[in-house]
Amino acid sequence: GSGNPQGMYAPMLKKAKKYIEEHLSEDLNRQQVADAVHANADYLSRLLKEDTGRSLSEYMKYRRILEAQKLLDYSEMTIGQISESMGFKTTSYFSTVFKQITGFTPFDYRHRYRKQE
Repeated sequence: GSGNPQGMYAPMLKKAKKYIEEHLSEDLNRQQVADAVHANADYLSRLLKEDTGRSLSEYMKYRRILEAQKLLDYSEMTIGQISESMGFKTTSYFSTVFKQITGFTPFDYRHRYRKQE
């Protein structure tokens, strides 16, 4: 190869990302994603990290939080409902992950943006 490992793995990565997008609302784990694209979970995680800067589990959390941000911005769902719809087992865990990724709690995020309108 030309020093670009993503080249031949691009279809697999694309498929993995698509699978994650389609299953954001489920309690998705690394193994399910890896199985869906017929890859080893650690291997897929490493490729994804090279591609996106995030491991498989980090990437799944990140995508869920991006989706949750849209729901906080545009829906009237409660934070608990959003947490559940994004496959998080508890609202407190959702809030922790949300804050790690955005720097805000879901509550603060929603109210900060609502004030701007």
